[in-house]
Amino acid sequence: MEGLVKQNWKETRKCFHKAAKQGSATAMYLLGEIFLHGNGVQVNTKEAFAWYRKAADNGNPSAAQKLSWCYLNGVGTRKNEEEGYTLLATLGLIGDEEALTLLRSAATSGNAAAELGMYYFYRDKIGNGCQQDIETAFQWISLAVGSAHPAVMGHLQQLGLNLEYLGHGCQQYQQLQSRMAG
Repeated sequence: MEGLVKQNWKETRKCFHKAAKQGSATAMYLLGEIFLHGNGVQVNTKEAFAWYRKAADNGNPSAAQKLSWCYLNGVGTRKNEEEGYTLLATLGLIGDEEALTLLRSAATSGNAAAELGMYYFYRDKIGNGCQQDIETAFQWISLAVGSAHPAVMGHLQQLGLNLEYLGHGCQQYQQLQSRMAG
């Protein structure tokens, strides 16, 4: 029986590889799952991460959520909360309520990278009857700036002129500018 199960995983993996080469984002995601869980192969988190990345880049939202999890937990890659929460914000924009709940939970707990993700969500929230909410976006980014987390501050400095453009006319823009200067 053991040999039969291994053979099935081997055949399954072959089929997924073939479909992935033809551009199937679902097959790419499932290959990530196979390598993450060691189904018929040795667990290989780096290989899983690579497949999740390919699937997410090809529009698979489940893969993007799993990729976010990899970044947040350092699975198959270096831990990168900023990247993980930015992916969750992106998923929230396309209607993934679970991703948005995870992001909001981390942000309200004071996680600066998640606060930055909430900024992106409210800054870019357009479509599905939603409008951009710059005021709320700046409330979140002000919290992120208040944490003075080095990665977040570096990212905010990169935004530079973009912040000035988006903040024009917002009450909190002046506070944000003074915090960034200090």
